[in-house]
This record gives sequence, structure tokens and C-alpha cells, in this order.
Amino acid sequence: MGKLFRKGWLLFSLFVLVFSVNGKEDSSYAGFDSNAKGKLKETLLVADELEHSGQFVEAYKKYTEVGKMASAVGNFDYASEIYIKAITLREKYDLKIPYAYPDRNLAYLNLCNHLRQNLNDKSVFWHQVGIHQCEADADTLTMLKLYKSFALHYINKYDHENAIAVNEKALPISLAFGDTVEYAKNLLDYSDLLNKEGRFKSADSIADIGYELIHKYELSNNIKHSTKWSFWFIQLKAFIYLNEGDLDKSEGFFIACLDSINQFNSRGGIDHQDLEYVTNIRLGKLYYELGNYIAADKLFVAAEEILNNPKTLGLTKLFFTIICYKPTKRLGYLKKHSKLLKNIAITLII
Repeated sequence: MGKLFRKGWLLFSLFVLVFSVNGKEDSSYAGFDSNAKGKLKETLLVADELEHSGQFVEAYKKYTEVGKMASAVGNFDYASEIYIKAITLREKYDLKIPYAYPDRNLAYLNLCNHLRQNLNDKSVFWHQVGIHQCEADADTLTMLKLYKSFALHYINKYDHENAIAVNEKALPISLAFGDTVEYAKNLLDYSDLLNKEGRFKSADSIADIGYELIHKYELSNNIKHSTKWSFWFIQLKAFIYLNEGDLDKSEGFFIACLDSINQFNSRGGIDHQDLEYVTNIRLGKLYYELGNYIAADKLFVAAEEILNNPKTLGLTKLFFTIICYKPTKRLGYLKKHSKLLKNIAITLII
């Protein structure tokens, strides 16, 4: 891995050099207000001084802090440049970052997230490097997050086979880690990927295992103020049956999911608007395929209302820019894009 890393490091150092020469200074501070820009420049200056004085571990921490600032305002190109600077420093001097430093591998995680989102061709390399470093540091939680990001990289390229392979590597690590919620979420991802590959029986079996595991955990812990992952498994079961063509079973599970959300809310549980959105879309798709356009339209409108809620700004508006852009033409859009709807899949790897 050392030689592989150095080869990649040289390639990326060249990328950083080109970026630094061609980029304008203003672009480095895009997204920052004047106060935040001043703080970033001050922190970057401290990081440079620490590096020049030979305090490399402290410099690594400060560069990571600068990267976090840039990430927080959405300046991902500049954040990536700084993360690469931090990682290059760590590799060059073979730094041992203290276990007590909570962000010791955040540079790898955020860099991989940014490269993945930009569909950068170096994404695979940096995911491999980050996972290797986390393994060396026994930083299992960050490693699992990197595996999730790695799987998403392949999903973004519609390469579900490699995404499944990545997930299969992560599952035993997640199980050994001993966090029931994290393991259940990995099973959810795995089942979802198998479903998208048309491996319905395997997907259904994994979903059952995940549901039983997390449902038992939720009953034991009286979950009210965090996500009920059991609801996500119910929705996934419905989606599996939908793809398999068993529309009666699919409808039953979708309705059960929506009923569970409503009952949970009535008992004082938190909102699950992201799940409600996904369920409305998929159940609407089912009704559309059955020719029940009125029911489908009602569900798409309900999903659109969730998107327009200020509390749900993080949800993608992809579906409604495609099929529900103009209310007066909603059914026309549905018919026009029926083939597209058949292939569209919401992916949410947590």
C-alpha cells in the first residue's frame, strides 16, 4: 500500500499544484462570509506555521480543521485540496495521530465524500487508502462510513455488482463492531442492493433478518427520538415485492409502513418525512402501474408537499422536476415518463 499511496500522492500533488496555479484566491473562499473567511485564513496560517516549525501532528489537525470549515460551507474543491495537503503531510512523515483526536481520519472520509459526489476518477483510490488507514488505526466507525461511501460511488455509476462486493466486505466488520443499529443499517443497504440487482429472494431474506434484529432492539430500548429503522425495512420489503411483480403484497407493506409512521407520530415519536416521501413515491408508482391514476396523483402530491416543507430541504427534488413539474400536466408527465419511473430507484445509504 505504501508504494501505491505514493504513486497516488504524486498524482494528486500534481492536481493540487494545477489547482493552486489556475484557481483564483477568491474561489478558495467561496461560501464564506467576511468573519468566517478571516477565521479560515487565521487557522490556515497557524497550520502553515506549525508545519514549518516541524509540529506536524498539530499541523495535520489544523489542516483538517480548515478542511472542515470549507466543507461546512459547501466549498468542496477547496476542502479537498486542504484534505489532500493534510493527508500528504501525514504520509510524508508517517505521523501517528493520537487516538484521542476525534477527527484523526476525517480528512479521508470527507475527501472521499467530495470526490464521490463530483464523480472524480480518483475516488476509488482514495476510498481504498482511507479504508486501509482506518484499519491501521482501528478506527472502525470511520472505516464503516468509508465503506458506505465506497458503495455509493459504485451505485452512482450504476455498478451494483461492485457495490454489493463492497457491502459484503463491510458486513462482517459491522457485525463484529457490535453496534446493532449500524449493523442493521448495513443489512438494509445490502438488501436494497440485492433488490436492485434482481436477486429478490436473497434481498427478502436479508430484509427479514435485519427487521427482526432492529425491531427487537427498538422494543427493548423504547425508541421515540431517533429513526425507527424497522419502518425502513417494512418499506424495503414492499419495494422488493414491487420489483418482483407481487403488487398485492407490495401494497400491503407500503400501507403498513405509512400506518406505522402515523402511529409512531401519534405516540410522540419523531417525524420520518424522508421515509414517508420515499414510500409515497413508490406506492404512487404502484398505483400508476395499476392504472389508478387518482390514487397515484394523490400520493405524488403528498410527496411534493413534503419536499416543499422547509424542514425537509435535504430531500432531492429529482422526482418532481421530472414527473410533477406542472400540476395541470401531472398525469401527462406520468404517462410520458412511465418507462423512466420503472427504472428510477431512490437510494439512501445512511
